[in-house]
Amino acid sequence: MIKRRNAIPESHKAALRDQRYRNPQPNTQLQQCFQSRGGIKRPRSKHGEAQSLSEDAAGSLSADAAAEMIEIPGTKRPRSEHVEPQSVSANAAAEMVQIRKILRLFAPQDIFNCDETGLCWKMPPDQRLPTVSSRKKEKTRICALFCCNSDDSERLPIWFIGCARRPRAFTAAGINPENLGCKWRSNTKASMGGDIFKEWLLWFDQRMGGRKVALLLDNLSIHKAAYVEIGEQLQNTLVIWLPGHSTSRFQPLDQGIVRMWKAYCKREWILYVMAEFDRGFNPISTMTILQALWWAIPAWNIDVKDDIIRQCFKNALTIEDIHEIDNDEIELMDEIQQGIQKLELSNHIQEAMSIRQFLDPADEHVNDDFVDLDDNLISQLHPENRASDDDDDAWEALPQISPAEALECLYKLRLFEEQQVDADQRLIQHLMRHERVLLRKKIEKEQQSHVRMF
Repeated sequence: MIKRRNAIPESHKAALRDQRYRNPQPNTQLQQCFQSRGGIKRPRSKHGEAQSLSEDAAGSLSADAAAEMIEIPGTKRPRSEHVEPQSVSANAAAEMVQIRKILRLFAPQDIFNCDETGLCWKMPPDQRLPTVSSRKKEKTRICALFCCNSDDSERLPIWFIGCARRPRAFTAAGINPENLGCKWRSNTKASMGGDIFKEWLLWFDQRMGGRKVALLLDNLSIHKAAYVEIGEQLQNTLVIWLPGHSTSRFQPLDQGIVRMWKAYCKREWILYVMAEFDRGFNPISTMTILQALWWAIPAWNIDVKDDIIRQCFKNALTIEDIHEIDNDEIELMDEIQQGIQKLELSNHIQEAMSIRQFLDPADEHVNDDFVDLDDNLISQLHPENRASDDDDDAWEALPQISPAEALECLYKLRLFEEQQVDADQRLIQHLMRHERVLLRKKIEKEQQSHVRMF
């Protein structure tokens, strides 16, 4: 268990007063950079001297300005550089020393990391699968963008990127994916694009609501290009670029957070595959992108434990190379391995993948493609109807649930919880409140039906 550090006030002034975050020389230099273009403009006294940084300070926190003032390679505006492999480790370590000094200015809840990964949502763990076209792969793959802070007090909604603007599974079920607690975007490659990442950066900055936060980013070309275009518009966010060629060591989400999320998603997929075969159905045909999101969202919001996130930030941002064995991860991997073995023994798969191949296949890796055409232009160049272009084979319409049906189910759920010895009283109260909402909807629908009769 990782001990929480006592929270400090959000303002940099309070952070500078706290001895645990004090580092006089870097703090002085960082304050100077806030007066530069794109930095926080500090009010000056009548004698022209800059006053201390206060929580009323406004403006953007520019990574460029910080780097120019304190000469930190890791926080400069990104530029193309070729670093010799032999010097990467030493350079990265030197950059991280300076980055840690900057991060001491921020409370743990104000240090964020953002990263993306692919997810092949209907890929069985079989090495003998026939080769499929790249277009087919794209249609069964989504990109997921994650963001959380270092004390795990905030996990932002996942941004999913697929090929289709409106996957048929969503339309058939009558479901808006954002009602599930995520954001859905699309492009022809089902991967991060410049327009999407610019939108995400502005969304993140606005969501911070006046706080001054640090956002750790890797050097993916799409990230760099997006920041160059809209970095000056960021009002609350200091973007700090992690050392190149070393994100597996210094990026918190790469320390095991994303891996655990994938493992929870793929455990559900393995269980689904076994259940569908038992029912006599082909899981590749019945699986939909909607089902994948039903697993992926709670895996992020619920299954990935608080301690995992805090430990991964600690592993990435401390000097020591710390790796602790997590019992939950061991048990989860065992479950997945046993499921794969059962599928192989029952001849549902021909040659089982190793668990490492299954959890991190090459098709899920994020490629650093610098080419980024406007997605509207790409849609015009490719006349296929991308509005509903996906690979859902089983997209038949789901029944629309009426308020009366939902109310009956909710009543049964509340009654079940009330009958338990260790009943969750907070859940019961939530269910009661939602019953009132459904009851009003039921009455309104009955009144509308009555009016139509006349």
